[in-house]
Amino acid sequence: MSPLLIGLTMVFFFASAISTLDKRLTQGKTAGTLPADEPELPAWTVIFDVLRFGALVGVLIINWKFGLAMYAIGFILAVLPVLETVGNVLAAFIVKPFMRR
Repeated sequence: MSPLLIGLTMVFFFASAISTLDKRLTQGKTAGTLPADEPELPAWTVIFDVLRFGALVGVLIINWKFGLAMYAIGFILAVLPVLETVGNVLAAFIVKPFMRR
């Protein structure tokens, strides 16, 4: 595996983790399972959705079989609470220092 493929894979999974956390927070507020005063992730975290999509396209161009497998594994980890948990840890270090209280 090339270093570019490894880097794009890491970007894909880190961005997927933060995107999944944002999605779960939005779903929780809509369903009413989270309190209304729970802080949301800032709007600029949409950058992680773009990074996720770009990394997936890059991996698909480099190695389409690995890209499909990576997408399937990412989907499975998103259904399980794995990506949400990783996203919560990453957001604590990357996103939350920039959030307003």
